[in-house]
Amino acid sequence: QTTFQPYGIPFASPVLATTGLTAQVLFSNLTTPRGIALIGNDTVLVAERGLGLTAFYPAPNGTGTLRTVVLSNPNFTQGIQVHENHLYLSTAQEALVYSFDVERRAVVGSGKVLVMGFPQGGGKLCYFIFFPQSSQHIHSTELTTHALQLSPENTHLLIASGPGSNIDPSARDPSSGRSQVRSFSLQNDAAFPISFLDGTLVSYGIRNPAGFAFSPLYPNKLFVV
Repeated sequence: QTTFQPYGIPFASPVLATTGLTAQVLFSNLTTPRGIALIGNDTVLVAERGLGLTAFYPAPNGTGTLRTVVLSNPNFTQGIQVHENHLYLSTAQEALVYSFDVERRAVVGSGKVLVMGFPQGGGKLCYFIFFPQSSQHIHSTELTTHALQLSPENTHLLIASGPGSNIDPSARDPSSGRSQVRSFSLQNDAAFPISFLDGTLVSYGIRNPAGFAFSPLYPNKLFVV
């Protein structure tokens, strides 16, 4: 399914850009966008929780953006990484890899499970807000993120896990698998699928890792938020 949106749609809320930069709406009304990856062919891939994987790219007439649903899977969380023709995505239970045709913006064949057995839980973080002369309002945010990050050499896949609940004492225990980052070598296809707890423990006690980055200046340092 492919849809079109013209350029010039206003922001839902004001957005200010620093000097020398501009900002514009690429596409509106996404389904809980959580993860993003930039690839060749002027394409942006987005993991939309509750929908699947979508691709955004310029329309041939140059007047707007096309949006194509690449994979329909409401179970994708937010993890997304792309290297050459390999596309990595995560659900609440597994990390998967797909063969990906960049030029066609299409998955080739079915996915393969790399890592399974993610710790279950990742309940809701609830905010209770009371307004004068009105009823109680509750806002909930899913704690299952399962962010992904390829190593600078693209030889390992880092996977994050979240807590079982808002306050999770089990995260103090490395063997629980909760609130931590583990590393998995991609150099032995025969080893997959592998259990999350069999990965190399990188760090634990990180409540709900949402994103990673390696700096070109510090290739041996992993930044986590």
